[in-house]
Amino acid sequence: MFLGQPTLEAILRSHIEKHGYSVELGTELLSFEDDGERILAKLVKRKDGEETFETFEASYLIGADGAKSITRKQLGLAFLGETVQYFGCVVGDLCLEIEGVDRKHWHFFGDRSSDFFNLRPTDEIAPDGFHFLIAMKNYDPQQLLADQHLMVKCMSDLTGHEINIRKVDALSVFRPNIRMVDKFGSGRVFIVGDAAHVHSPTGGQGLNTSIKMLYFNLAWKLSLVHKGLSPITLLDSYTTERLPVIAEMLNITTGLFNKVRLATTTQSAMEREKRMNMLGVNCRPSPIVLDEFTQAEPATGGVETTTRLFDVFSPVYHTVFVFAPDAASSTDVLDVLSRYPKDVIRPAIVLPQGSDVTTGAQVDLVVDHGGHAYRGYLVEKGKKKVVVSRALGHHPLNLCLVVGSSNLREMSAYGTTRNHAGSAFATSASITLFRRLSWEGTVPLEIRVDPKELPANSDRGLECYYIQAPRVSYLPLLMPELRRFLMDIVFDEAAGKILKEEDWWFESEEGTLLKWHWPIGLIYDNHIISASIRPSAPASGSGMNIQVAPLKLILHLASPPTEKLLLPPSADSCKQAFMGQLKEVDFIRWGNTKRMTSLRKAEQDGIWEGIKEHNFDDYWRVASKIVPTTAPTRPSSPPPTSGGSSHARPASSDQQSAPDRDGAYNVRSVPVRLYLPDGPVMQDLVPPLLEDGTHTKFDCIHVVVLLMKPRFIFVLAPAIRMKYTGSAHTLSHYLSTHLPLLYPPQPSSSSELAYALIQGIVAPPETEMGWLGASLAGADGWVNICVGISR
Repeated sequence: MFLGQPTLEAILRSHIEKHGYSVELGTELLSFEDDGERILAKLVKRKDGEETFETFEASYLIGADGAKSITRKQLGLAFLGETVQYFGCVVGDLCLEIEGVDRKHWHFFGDRSSDFFNLRPTDEIAPDGFHFLIAMKNYDPQQLLADQHLMVKCMSDLTGHEINIRKVDALSVFRPNIRMVDKFGSGRVFIVGDAAHVHSPTGGQGLNTSIKMLYFNLAWKLSLVHKGLSPITLLDSYTTERLPVIAEMLNITTGLFNKVRLATTTQSAMEREKRMNMLGVNCRPSPIVLDEFTQAEPATGGVETTTRLFDVFSPVYHTVFVFAPDAASSTDVLDVLSRYPKDVIRPAIVLPQGSDVTTGAQVDLVVDHGGHAYRGYLVEKGKKKVVVSRALGHHPLNLCLVVGSSNLREMSAYGTTRNHAGSAFATSASITLFRRLSWEGTVPLEIRVDPKELPANSDRGLECYYIQAPRVSYLPLLMPELRRFLMDIVFDEAAGKILKEEDWWFESEEGTLLKWHWPIGLIYDNHIISASIRPSAPASGSGMNIQVAPLKLILHLASPPTEKLLLPPSADSCKQAFMGQLKEVDFIRWGNTKRMTSLRKAEQDGIWEGIKEHNFDDYWRVASKIVPTTAPTRPSSPPPTSGGSSHARPASSDQQSAPDRDGAYNVRSVPVRLYLPDGPVMQDLVPPLLEDGTHTKFDCIHVVVLLMKPRFIFVLAPAIRMKYTGSAHTLSHYLSTHLPLLYPPQPSSSSELAYALIQGIVAPPETEMGWLGASLAGADGWVNICVGISR
């Protein structure tokens, strides 16, 4: 179905009017001020040639003011991307007369890759109205727009019929803009829709995506904050959740646009990937999501009729499913939920198979006759579990929050927020959360083929590829997808037979060779800190205002400098290097490699497959056997709660008297590498605890090994295992010990000279090294600390 924007806006306005509100047409935002407590917006209203100025006060401001957004510009948000120069066309609305063109079909003439013209009849304009698009290979669209006689002649030539234009309703030049911001708001001001992202219209994702941004994400969060039911920090998750979705959508629509433009048949042009239905959109990386369990399947059952749990979901309230052996055992949960407004939370009790249903329940009561929900949410027989969810759209497949029933006291005390006070090891679920957040992290890459190496007959306007790459992945693992893009869009068939992936290699835009065996996230963070010392680097303050922009890479198609790359550019070599890193990390932690060598070959292959397929559960199914547990071992640490994660070993039977020998504070050393801008990589012994609570005693041999840039500095450990007791070794102590000029033990001012990036996160100085080793280490086991210079 096609619906013009004026018609759609009229429908929406009429719906708003039913609720007693109206849209003030002819009103423009001039500027605004955010004082932290309110918004003061300056408006101008234009009617009948007169202007009236007005100041409007609001709690929040949402800028839905299009691609030329005043809101975005005043916030100072960068609109990253490009305007496509290799394609341009004239679009518009006409009333015309033409033979052989009925009003029941969408008509296409010409070749999409050269001269192309289409007509779509629409009664929204007039009974003889058409929306049209025309693109001519030998004519610039501005030339066609300026000379309408030339444009009509081109239309007639392509259709083979004379065209009589009766009325021109609208004409404009269109070139696809592919742009997005790096954050969707600041303070009490937010942007949505075209103000935040623009892209090709192919795929019809614009309106769908914009509605999801506002209605299914920002709106309900603003409502909860405004009602005092959630802290204002909840609004920070708007950018975190939607940014990767928008980035992927831009890549999908750009690829589809190129496919449509080059398609040889109408059928191939209209083919759509399953991803276009947006059913895969989720919020797992969000800081407000605790995803302890697997995604649920639909469950059937009910009191009087068969229903699905999905029928209970809604985007206008939180659904709280209480899995309980019987209705009576859910009373404590329902008591907590009763403190919230009924229009905010809808509880439902889910009983196991074979349960007897009693009448008179005050909440929804369903029986999981098929056992699908109990299996999907890993609910053990006779146990109780609470699942809080919120639908992300018209399909309820996407769950927003999952918590265990052991956290009922936290729900009572903190409401909808999760507050892990005290030790970082308060629950194993908190560690799983951080592990998953770092796993799901992505970085933007812009990959451009070296123009000097492009094969003959390549499309030189399309040699740039954008991707949100997983932080834990490696450049060789991107090659199959990159090759498909180049073969489908850029190269011809002859080039595909000549080019070999094993000859491809990367360098940065600045000419730095990129290491195949470095995780992509480490490459990106290293680029960030290297840029911090360049004269053109923007002010970054304490590192919290780092600009997230695509890392621009140059892809070379031949002659890899193997002697400098240290490893041949292949996925097999990358796997071997990855497994070698795991063994080295195993030795650093425990003084031996027994945990790695005891893994079966199928398990060792499985841990790499988890990286290759970017599957968190498959990776941690094996990694949990070699990574330190999250059980606390310090006397000051409180015992963990009973809410557990499937990705951690079972804790000791007596946590307080017999600490877990595999615990994060019982490792011999935390595997840490310290990266400096354009400088050496330092590796040292980093015990999780400080001796006597003050200093770390290093009884070891220092050996400096100088290699090709960058230089590596290794500190070799003695053969004997040292035992450390005392207070926790913090990031602040570690950095002040190794970089005293950047991190003086007693800073003379409040301004920070440097910042530390770990997995793209600016880590707080009080972070414990043991905690970092357990929750924020990379997939290869290393805690990579990249130090940038504050400006």
